[in-house]
Amino acid sequence: MQVQPGGLCYLRLRYTDKAGITKPLERGVVRVSVEGGRLLGTGSGCPYQERSFLSAETDTYYGEALAVVQAGENGVLTVCAEDGRFRVQTSVQIL
Repeated sequence: MQVQPGGLCYLRLRYTDKAGITKPLERGVVRVSVEGGRLLGTGSGCPYQERSFLSAETDTYYGEALAVVQAGENGVLTVCAEDGRFRVQTSVQIL
C-alpha cells in the first residue's frame, strides 16, 4: 500500500477471530497513535458517543471502529491501535 503526501487514510479497526471474521460482541476502547502523519479523528458509528471524534480514543461498536489519518510529507506512515489487551501496527509508504 502507498499514500500520497497529505493524503487521507481511512483505517477500519475490527476485533476478529483467527479466520478474520468480525467479532461483533467484542467491546473495547481503542487508542490510536500515528508516526509520519497526524490523526484527524476516530469513531465507531455508535449513536451515543461520550468521547470527541477528535480524540485518539474511541469505543468499538459491534466490534468495529474507524480512524482517519493524514499522511505526512515523505517517508513512512505508521499507525498503531491498542486496547490494553491487543496491539496492532501497520505501515504505509508515503510517495
